[in-house]
Amino acid sequence: ANGVIRYRHVGDVNPRNWADTLAPMYNQLVEEAKQ
Repeated sequence: ANGVIRYRHVGDVNPRNWADTLAPMYNQLVEEAKQ
């Protein structure tokens, strides 16, 4: 991501917000990096 902040999360990372918000975003960034 070349140092670009894509998302700012405030608070703890728990299983619910990981599954609902962060994991899909992370997986998308991983796929973009492969291209």
